[in-house]
Amino acid sequence: MGNALRKEDVEVTYTYADYKEWELKEGERYELIHGVAYAMSAPSTYNQLIAGEMFRQIANYLAGKPCKVIPAPYDVRLFYEEDESDSELVQPDISVICDKEKRGPEGCQGPPTWWWRYSPRRTPQSTWKKNFTFTGMPALGNTGW
Repeated sequence: MGNALRKEDVEVTYTYADYKEWELKEGERYELIHGVAYAMSAPSTYNQLIAGEMFRQIANYLAGKPCKVIPAPYDVRLFYEEDESDSELVQPDISVICDKEKRGPEGCQGPPTWWWRYSPRRTPQSTWKKNFTFTGMPALGNTGW
């Protein structure tokens, strides 16, 4: 993922319900961090090569197991609310979800078991890292991998 850019209207906070109403162009992606929308640039070729290889390795390892690996773009609603009032939505490069109840038709409903996002060293701390601390992610040893 390249540097995230703030959506023009930073005074407004958005929910997942708002996000679903946006008419996005093909390939246009956003994340919501504390209700603020951040545009996501297209991943680099290098990012795609790394993510593709990681996906392949993880998928091979998980074959026949209950955990599923899902590549981007895939909406992860970290603090899922059935009424779609949640305002934390990310799109990791790779998500592993072991709880089948979290694998909803429109994305992950709650934090995934494990996730990965490529962040090159030459890129300053990405916006989501600066503005959001993710807590409560289970340790890999507890996932049944």
